[in-house]
Amino acid sequence: MISAVKVLLESELLDWPTVALGFRQQWMSVEEVESFAVSLVLKDVDPPSEVVDLTSSQLSDLDIRERLDVLVEGSLGVDERVSLRRWLFASLTVLDQSSVDEDTKLVRLQELYAEFGFPEELRYVSPYNYLPLERSESVGLGGQTSSPLHWFQTTLEALRVELVGSVDERPDGLGGGA
Repeated sequence: MISAVKVLLESELLDWPTVALGFRQQWMSVEEVESFAVSLVLKDVDPPSEVVDLTSSQLSDLDIRERLDVLVEGSLGVDERVSLRRWLFASLTVLDQSSVDEDTKLVRLQELYAEFGFPEELRYVSPYNYLPLERSESVGLGGQTSSPLHWFQTTLEALRVELVGSVDERPDGLGGGA
C-alpha cells in the first residue's frame, strides 16, 4: 500500500515545512523523517548540521521537532496552509488508491474531513452537509453529482492540479509544482 509520504516524495512536494507539519500531526514517523534526511544528506556536499542530526535514530521527538523548527525557519516560502493542503492531497490519494470498498472509503472520508479541520472543498463528502435546496438541485443534475464519492474525486483532482499541475505537464505523469 502506498503511503502519504511516498505520494509527497513522488510528487516532489516534500520539504521541511511539510515534514515538520507531518511530524507534528503524526502523519510522518520518526523513521520517515530520518529517511528523508538521509536522502538529502546523500545529495548535498555540505548539508546543514540539523539535517545530519536528523539521520540519527538516537534523537527524541522533542529533539527532532527542534531541528525541524530550525530547518523550517531557514526554508523559503512554503507556509503551513500549503503544507496542510499537501498532506490533504496525499491522504486523499492514498485513499483513492486503496482497495477498500465504498462504505469504508466513505467512513475514511469523514475521518479525513474532521482530521483536516473541515475544509470547505471536502464539505460535500459528508452527506450531512447538504442544505435541502442544494440536495434537490444536486439530485436534479443527476445522482452522481450528489455522491460523496464524486465530490471526493472532484476535490482530489482539483488539489492535484493546484499542487502538482496537470498530469500532462511531465513525461512521468507526476506533474510538479507548489
